[in-house]
Amino acid sequence: MRASRSFIGSSPIAGFFVIICAIAIPLIAGTNRWTESKPETISDIVAIALDPFDEHVIYAVTKGPLSSKSSGLWRSGDAGVTWSRVDQNYELADALPLTVCVSPSNPDSLYVLGFLQVFRSSDGGMHWQTSVQSKTGTYNQAMALDATGRILYVGYGITCIGAQCINGGVVSSNDGGRSWQPAGLEKGNVTGLTADPVSSATLWATANGGVYKTTNAGKSWANISPPTPAQSDLIVRTIAIDAVARSTIYATSNSYPIPGTYVYSTTISKTVDSGKTWRILQNQNLTNTRVIATDPIRSMRVLSSNPDGRVILSSDGGETWTALAGLISPTQLLISPSGNDFYAVNRSLFHYTLVLPRRRAANQ
Repeated sequence: MRASRSFIGSSPIAGFFVIICAIAIPLIAGTNRWTESKPETISDIVAIALDPFDEHVIYAVTKGPLSSKSSGLWRSGDAGVTWSRVDQNYELADALPLTVCVSPSNPDSLYVLGFLQVFRSSDGGMHWQTSVQSKTGTYNQAMALDATGRILYVGYGITCIGAQCINGGVVSSNDGGRSWQPAGLEKGNVTGLTADPVSSATLWATANGGVYKTTNAGKSWANISPPTPAQSDLIVRTIAIDAVARSTIYATSNSYPIPGTYVYSTTISKTVDSGKTWRILQNQNLTNTRVIATDPIRSMRVLSSNPDGRVILSSDGGETWTALAGLISPTQLLISPSGNDFYAVNRSLFHYTLVLPRRRAANQ
């Protein structure tokens, strides 16, 4: 592992309590600061996943030049301090890997989404099987596992060669990728999939710039997108589901005031009724908020990012936000089940442990 570096600053969360309570807390690596780590490879981290049985175990997908053997899957058992390569025979080296999923029912069951294929391991990455989905001529963009870990969903993009286009959509497999069935959104350019943490039949997708939901494993989908501002184009970038109040959804989107242009404002929106109504939480009128994440255990805790590259935290469902010290400009965010460890991806992995000082007892 290469040397790590930390980003230290006057975090409003830590600073507020230090001043009021006059209690200093010692800072160790990753405590109230971002600490960077990365496997020893020339490639960049593009996505991570936490082991649902041990949150200190992190899987990282790296992507580098073809034939360089730098693309692959890496594992850390100590929250990113040290790394080891999982695909030791370089099975993923030329796959152009995009993301990784760990089964919520079996931590040895791993899935890696490649540009054209899905790779599955049932023994923690010692051996890999390759699956080619039933729809040919398209490319993969998204992957999700259902709450049981038995149903795998893959989302496609739309492929056009000249005037000839092949539609995208969603397919599903309930046998580890051996066979695939259509799962709707056949005309959709599917850019993201999010599985419900409880219901196996419920899935959300970002497609064609909007948000879609199915409650019957893809047999039908409902468009639950935020309303498009007048005389604008709207593109939803990412969504996150509240793990407790599952009808609450957060979305980051870009609104283009002049349709067809690249001049846009960035919006964080929220619905508490599964998309029937939406409310803008933060309209930044700038161009950098594309990621959002929710706490997998606690309601109303949300991570996103602001235009200057800082990660922002809300503990009240997005009503107020606090910027964490350090400029990260993340492409992915995760909150650990313990609730105080935050992970951000931007070519490397960044780890932040939030520690609030205890208040001094009244008789001290």
